[in-house]
Amino acid sequence: MLLWQLLALFVCCLGAGLAFRFLIPKEFSPLNKVLFSLLSGLFLVVLIPQNLVYLGVPVRISAWFVLGAALVQMWFCRHRIVVWTRSLCSNIDIRILTAVILLTIVFHGAVPVQQGLERYYGKG
Repeated sequence: MLLWQLLALFVCCLGAGLAFRFLIPKEFSPLNKVLFSLLSGLFLVVLIPQNLVYLGVPVRISAWFVLGAALVQMWFCRHRIVVWTRSLCSNIDIRILTAVILLTIVFHGAVPVQQGLERYYGKG
């Protein structure tokens, strides 16, 4: 279950970040492109549902909009994703970065998963 959640978070962040790929200069390395896409997507995935909470839309509803936006971006880039995946998997820096990101998410997500979100709320 946790692995599926991490995969969904990664796909949503990267997919939402693909919307801003036109802002990344062409001469940047593949590692920088992945980092910028992932971070811009992470900000979108966090900021959009957080601000919609203030408007009375719970995250369990607004998260579907973010997932839909990420999947639309991935659909538009589906022809290039295979080429990008091959080039990114061959880059050792990107593989190390992926491992560090996943370990960080698992480390920080262990307590909320163990305690449950009902009891963890407000302790952050």
